[in-house]
Amino acid sequence: MANPLGNLLQLLRLGDDEDYDDDYYEDDFEDDIDEEEERSLLAEEQRRQKRADRKNSRRSSYDDEELESRQPASEPRRTSVRTASNKVVPIRTTARGLEVCICKPKNFGDSTDACEMLLQGRAVVVNLEGIDIMEAQRIMDFISGCIFAISGKMHQISRYIFILEVKMTDIIKYRQDLHQIPELGFNEYKTQEYILNIIKNYNCRIEIIKTGILCFFDNNANKTIGFRTDMDALMIEEKNDIPFKSIHKGIMHACGHDGHMAMMLSLAGYLNEHYKEYDKNFLLIFQPSEEENCGAKTILATNFIKKYNVKALFGFHVWPNLEAGQIYTRSNELMAKSAEVNIEIIGHAAHVANEDKGIDSLLVASKYLLDIYDKEHAYDEKIYRLLKCGKLESGTARNIISGKTKMYITLRAYQNDVYESLKKMLFDEAKKYEAEYKVKFVIDINEGYEAVINDEKLVKKVETHVLTKGYKLNILNKPVLQAEDFGCYTKYVPAIFFFLGLGKTEALHTDHFNFDSSLLENGLNFYKMLLYLEI
Repeated sequence: MANPLGNLLQLLRLGDDEDYDDDYYEDDFEDDIDEEEERSLLAEEQRRQKRADRKNSRRSSYDDEELESRQPASEPRRTSVRTASNKVVPIRTTARGLEVCICKPKNFGDSTDACEMLLQGRAVVVNLEGIDIMEAQRIMDFISGCIFAISGKMHQISRYIFILEVKMTDIIKYRQDLHQIPELGFNEYKTQEYILNIIKNYNCRIEIIKTGILCFFDNNANKTIGFRTDMDALMIEEKNDIPFKSIHKGIMHACGHDGHMAMMLSLAGYLNEHYKEYDKNFLLIFQPSEEENCGAKTILATNFIKKYNVKALFGFHVWPNLEAGQIYTRSNELMAKSAEVNIEIIGHAAHVANEDKGIDSLLVASKYLLDIYDKEHAYDEKIYRLLKCGKLESGTARNIISGKTKMYITLRAYQNDVYESLKKMLFDEAKKYEAEYKVKFVIDINEGYEAVINDEKLVKKVETHVLTKGYKLNILNKPVLQAEDFGCYTKYVPAIFFFLGLGKTEALHTDHFNFDSSLLENGLNFYKMLLYLEI
């Protein structure tokens, strides 16, 4: 792998042996590299970049396309220096598209800026020129703690200038590479190729399932533990300003599947070296199309549970607003069974001046919606469920009674009997309104994913097992109402789905969703603990 930071260090005339030294706290800061020299270095790089750009511009369009096709998907094509004022200045083009941020804090409160940049995968230049010595010491104490926590590195350039580097572990590299090549369900061709290029030389049996992959480490045992990750992304235009931003327009890993795959790939690398040390086989499932079309069914159709004698199955999902790095789950209900309910109410359009000749479908829809909400609220509060209308379409003009209204409803529950009861209620109420208002209801239900029901005995076994390793599994008080097709597996094999806490982040399925990649190590280490589980 290229060493862009080393190139930058050479640019700034810093050798590899000039690591951070505690004597930076001395009072007599010296201007080893002044601002004028810094500007000179940047200007020189700008000139170099312009010369390179002019040279590249002379290439034919055919050559450009050929180069584009040969460019590894893992290599971003962005290079910049980002200052505290958000001014971007080109500094150097490298194989990995290094992005460096220049941070010049004014006080201790600005310390977090550098750490946030590191967590985004950037190298950071910290300039403490002009800062009071005691304040500078506080700033560097804080930054040093951050560097230690993420296994980063600090290089001292001068008395007051430091370069901070994120340690690019395999799991972080996998996540960043995969984040750049998001693909929709059953179109994960580049993603599949990326994974295969890593595992093809491992001592495992590989089975291709459409755009998915089964990776089997055969220990000639009579039982197997399975691990599953999803692969697909969402139709969202990414708005994050990060070096590993999506290169596929309008598609983004906004649900953390890039992180899930990174953990699985790292687990594969570990098993390749150590699987013989255990008393069981291991099956890694790279599953396509979780977001739509229930890719789990495609995997289940291979009969992998019986074929590989899978006795337990585990999966992970990164989760905002849970304590960063902590692992969470619960027995029984974890995630909901879902359905999309589309209801069309057909009345009769008429001019508002002749309302007696029309049948107002919008009025009927409004009354119907309030009615089904009241009936859903009548359920016992201890029964977890959801029934909400998120979209309503009706009418053609302000002076025309609406002859047609469409309602778009989400239905979620955990127990099949509750789910079926709510669904039946929708149809029963529709019949009443048809009779009373002389309208027609057309109800179409797109059955979604099964509820994720964690095996109670397996949860208790895992909870006890990890305690012997000095680790605590956090148990959630109640399930979440989000849906996941991992529920399709829990119907057929003892399984547990875990959440990896991300701390405070943007919500899943948003264009600014991102997280600290180093947290994935916690999920990987938890997976490794499960390798010893007696099943």
